[in-house]
Amino acid sequence: MYQATKLLLLIIFLLISCTSQKYSTTSVSQKEDAAVDISHATKLLMEKQKMSSNQVLLLLPLSGPHGEIGNSLLKACILSARESHDNQINFYVVDTANPNLEKHTLCEKFNSKNLKAIVGPIFFYEARQLGALFPNIPMFTFSNNLNVNNSHVFSCGISPLDEIRAIFAYAKRRRLYDFLVLLPENELGNQLQQHINQEASQSHFNDFGEVEIIRYRSISSQNIRNFIKNSKKKAVFLVDPIISPKSLADIHVFTLSSSVFAHQERWQGAYFAFSNEQSLKKFKDKYEKAYGSTPGTLEAIGYDICNLLYDNVINGISERFFHVEHKGSLGTFFIKKNNGLMRNFCIKQVSDDSNFTDSDDDREENPPNQSIHSSKKQGFNGLESLK
Repeated sequence: MYQATKLLLLIIFLLISCTSQKYSTTSVSQKEDAAVDISHATKLLMEKQKMSSNQVLLLLPLSGPHGEIGNSLLKACILSARESHDNQINFYVVDTANPNLEKHTLCEKFNSKNLKAIVGPIFFYEARQLGALFPNIPMFTFSNNLNVNNSHVFSCGISPLDEIRAIFAYAKRRRLYDFLVLLPENELGNQLQQHINQEASQSHFNDFGEVEIIRYRSISSQNIRNFIKNSKKKAVFLVDPIISPKSLADIHVFTLSSSVFAHQERWQGAYFAFSNEQSLKKFKDKYEKAYGSTPGTLEAIGYDICNLLYDNVINGISERFFHVEHKGSLGTFFIKKNNGLMRNFCIKQVSDDSNFTDSDDDREENPPNQSIHSSKKQGFNGLESLK
């Protein structure tokens, strides 16, 4: 596929060995998998005098309970490396799940002058902790918790806020101004209520109709029918697949993509916000051809971020980076300081055969509001922000 002389990127693994050597490194060619020979890695470290002047730190759990996720993400980054024409960047991968990892020593190991960006970690609490250790380095975390965002840390997970924004934009186009929202009495419900109130206010939705929010601890399909009948609303937002959307005649039922992917067969007829399927399918086909397994949205995010960095990291990330639209396997997006990654989603509908169709020919993606900002098989979806 590629000649040995045209290896496009060298991926360097930083792992913590159980020997007296604190760090061990190894290089993996683009045809190799994520497996690492620790003894060989230690030998390479002793021979290596200095690191690349263009470093990108990749923080992933390569072991422990989330090791499968971390290695799948690593494969996505390797896939991105195969396609890149930039051989001036070295990715240094740290196993964040290694019990011997002293995270505070990462600052000593990586010179801030050479470290251009950080990809990862996965979870919110790690991003907060590690983001504070590198206050001047752009960090692209896989968390979708918007509270992690600041001037240099960017949440890149699929955010419910992006989905809510797309749903409200679609509802306005269809003149579905009277909206009934049914949310559970839990932390996810609190988060969604905040997003819905924010978007309803910023889009002036209540100038045209009413957004009524009802919270519940338990609810039945008959309760839902009664709420809809009494409210006389033509649009309903649900999180739990308690009632079949097809049974609600003339009612638009909306939900989150994570709910659809978890119970696809129970959401037939429902609408949800997600990415352009063509670009995502292209990535999935390449990933499956390379590794023989099906990737989820988390791997697509990792692939997109690595691709993005190749074009921007060498000379440092400029202000222009935060004002232009970027393209990826999950569609187009913006990255904003204090807001993170903002995706342009379109509306899909779950068809009778549990496939997805573009609703109302909704292929024209909407530019995100400047003032705001799932991988089923791996269990990562809109609920990650609660961890």
